Amino acid sequence: MVLNLLGQRVGRLVVIAAEPPEPARQGRYWRCRCDCGRVVPVLAARLKRSHTTSCGCLKLERISTLNKTHGLRKTAEFTVWAMMRQRVLNPNNQAYRYYGARGITICAAWDSFEQFLADMGPRLSSSHSIDRIDTDGPYSPENCRWATREQQRNNRRDSLTLEYGGQTLPLAEWARVTGIKYKTLLWRVQHGRTPTEALAR
Repeated sequence: MVLNLLGQRVGRLVVIAAEPPEPARQGRYWRCRCDCGRVVPVLAARLKRSHTTSCGCLKLERISTLNKTHGLRKTAEFTVWAMMRQRVLNPNNQAYRYYGARGITICAAWDSFEQFLADMGPRLSSSHSIDRIDTDGPYSPENCRWATREQQRNNRRDSLTLEYGGQTLPLAEWARVTGIKYKTLLWRVQHGRTPTEALAR
């Protein structure tokens, strides 16, 4: 039985309508209006458990308060954010050729350090740094995580290899040889495809 949440208030959110189902989404969503005026879709399970209580503005307010009170601009997270922006946006940065010049981008939301911190959370330890899961993808909440050097090394393009026809090559080289996009090959390998299936045109 589907629980009707229409009209209910959860924190700053008021449920105003059912979201139409979408194949890409798992679970039922409800359209909610936040007290700040923003309208957002929220997973029903998170509403029922009060795991989501605002459009995100509450978290940003808390982080902003912490920033003013505790000086988050002096933290490791701020340094990571600032260096990320230098690599991608500053042509004079030594690492720009590996990032901005290669087409790596930063999502618009991360123009704000507060939003970056809200999405990423605190760094897990001094051994962790920001890592893009898809090394050709952008800096964004969906594609980034805190990872150790070992985890990042295992995620490098030249560390992922595939053996086929008696030949072992990095996945990036197979992409060049076959003309199949690297992202496509990576997805196939990560989802358990055999070498023959992964390299099929």
